[in-house]
Amino acid sequence: MSSEATSEPLPFFVYGTLLPGQPNAFLWQDTIRALEYAQISDCCLYDLRQFPVMVNQKGYTVHGLLVWVADEHFSHVLEDLDFFEGFHPGRPQKSNFRRVKVQAAARDGRTVIAWAYMGHKRHVQGHPIIESGDWAQHVAARNG
Repeated sequence: MSSEATSEPLPFFVYGTLLPGQPNAFLWQDTIRALEYAQISDCCLYDLRQFPVMVNQKGYTVHGLLVWVADEHFSHVLEDLDFFEGFHPGRPQKSNFRRVKVQAAARDGRTVIAWAYMGHKRHVQGHPIIESGDWAQHVAARNG
């Protein structure tokens, strides 16, 4: 995974409140042109109650979706997501999340390079790991 401040048009790997059916899915509006299930290895999710945080951690897998945005909307969506996630390209270490390139494994075995928002380990100390690596499943089980 590499930290980047570029705006290369890649799909987004989403794993939390930006997933369909989650509270912040409205941010995509009508910009999505394709969705695909995928996972990332050697990362895990932490439960911060209102949202998850993904950090690098060997031995875990995070499940989510690859979201392809229509080309004409990409720059606007990238700016909106950077703002929403508290990512400042000029100050990645001082940002709430970092936007990084990740290698996501699609269900058909393809590897897809995508943007993902990663948290800092300092923000997850004392919070529980979501063992399943699946935020939507975790929230559904938690809310009963």
